[in-house]
Amino acid sequence: MLVLSFIVNFAFLYSHYNFDPVWNFTNDIYPLNNATFILGWIFFYFLGGYIGANYDSVKKFAENQIAIIVLMLIISYAVFVVLSRGDYYTVTSFDYALILFHTFSFLFIIYLSTQLVDTAPNIFSLISSFSYFIFLFHPVIIPGIYSTTSVFADMTVIFVALSLLLSLGMCIGVGLILKQFGVFKYVIGRQPYK
Repeated sequence: MLVLSFIVNFAFLYSHYNFDPVWNFTNDIYPLNNATFILGWIFFYFLGGYIGANYDSVKKFAENQIAIIVLMLIISYAVFVVLSRGDYYTVTSFDYALILFHTFSFLFIIYLSTQLVDTAPNIFSLISSFSYFIFLFHPVIIPGIYSTTSVFADMTVIFVALSLLLSLGMCIGVGLILKQFGVFKYVIGRQPYK
């Protein structure tokens, strides 16, 4: 399923950016935001399911093969820079050139989280318990956050760190408020976090 979903995801995103009929359908005819079109992210759905179902094996793989993961992360980023034709500031999951980069980034984050597990377990638990809501809500707040943090655009590390901190903080803050109302359980997801 991973290979098949990767092929479908890649083919759709490639078509989306290179063939006008597909672009017109997802941007003009499809009634929702084009980034919500299932073929544009289906691989990540199956990848997340696979990682969740086989977490211990994936974690062990990430720990044992970190050098290969980092190498593939660098190679996939280089491929993205080449395929993006100079537009390598746009980072989104809706880009065929970034599918492999995101995949190896997930594996690197899994490795990194195993190394930092004793550092901040409460933070990881909090982010994990609101991950579904963060995924759904971040597109709503990113434009506002960008207008605030864009003054640091020339200082990449500060820009990324501040944008990440504000995005996570606002998503979790709004999620904590909405969690108080039972009707929002469908957009927040399961909440073991107290």
